[in-house]
Amino acid sequence: SSQDEVSDPDEWADLQYGHLDNDAYERMLAYSRANQIRLRRAAATLNRRHDEAATVGNWEEAAVILRALHEVEALMDIT
Repeated sequence: SSQDEVSDPDEWADLQYGHLDNDAYERMLAYSRANQIRLRRAAATLNRRHDEAATVGNWEEAAVILRALHEVEALMDIT
């Protein structure tokens, strides 16, 4: 399976690239991809939670979740 199909992208990266001590660049890319996957999942979860809070009119919770979503999006821009 590919890295975005597994539940633990870091473990996948370890299994795929952990044994290649002489190729740190490939490991770095694998971990970067794992972080991108994790951030996309977090953003999707936060989007869903924001929509649920807004639907029931819990505007304070929706605002808190939106701030967290913006932080995750900023991290996504960095990776």
